[in-house]
Amino acid sequence: MRAATSISAPSVTAQVEPDAALIPKLFPSLAEGELAERYFPGKMWLLDEGPLERIPGIIDAFLRPDLKGLLDLSNHDVIAYANGGNGERPYTRVPKSAAMFVQQQGMSLEVQYLNESVPCVAAWLESLVRELGVPGGKSIFCCAIVSPPGEALPVHFDDIEVISLQLSGRKRWWIAPPDEGGRFPLQNSFDRARRRDAYPLAIPELSGPPTLEMRRGSVVFLPRGFWHRTEALEPSVNLVFVIDTPMAFEVALEALRAKMLERTDWRRTVAGKAREQTRATTAAALEGSLDRLLDELQRAWSSP
Repeated sequence: MRAATSISAPSVTAQVEPDAALIPKLFPSLAEGELAERYFPGKMWLLDEGPLERIPGIIDAFLRPDLKGLLDLSNHDVIAYANGGNGERPYTRVPKSAAMFVQQQGMSLEVQYLNESVPCVAAWLESLVRELGVPGGKSIFCCAIVSPPGEALPVHFDDIEVISLQLSGRKRWWIAPPDEGGRFPLQNSFDRARRRDAYPLAIPELSGPPTLEMRRGSVVFLPRGFWHRTEALEPSVNLVFVIDTPMAFEVALEALRAKMLERTDWRRTVAGKAREQTRATTAAALEGSLDRLLDELQRAWSSP
């Protein structure tokens, strides 16, 4: 989900209180801190309901919750998703100028990085960063999925957490939990499908009765790794908050790096043969001891 163009777009100035908490408004049935504690460890998905007006500024920010209105708010190209796309290339990037034509071909479109041009969306993301205790920056952003009636997105899983808010229309979801090998993935299923040797994907059919149905004001939280597909019952627009939370190994590596940088020897520069020698020496030193270190870290991580 990366794009950068020089296309200008109008700015929306709907006001949002800077310290207003967003999660209690998105998920009115949850207690404080419950989303992060119960759902973010990749255990389960969550559906909540309520009037769209419960979120301050959203009606003013999206006066026209359709493709034309969203394109006017975006500075970027769009992503088009092909129908029936369980193959290796279910999506492609198209310029904004072609978006309306592509939608007429029955494809769902992703309008990217609305937080860069809609101030209240940027404020909502700041609130999510604060409430969830996750890093900000490019790892958390907001886009919109615009779908004509019919299949919206094909069967896939994401390598990020997703909070999806229904702005208009109705959409059905089919959801299945990840298998053990697919839990907490480092890549989404579309990208992994291109590397079948690294991860032989067994794509579920996800047929039968839908898991849930979203309508105006519905909000879904979906952890990374959960299989899902969607179908729009009528023209549908979802506002999607993308949250790329750090994994435990990344936090552990940060701590290890900070500790190693305290020592002069680990701060020295290496190049040429010295670089290869350093790598070989480090590998030899870790031989036989790395598994013990990992076991110790696992015990420390798992202890209450």
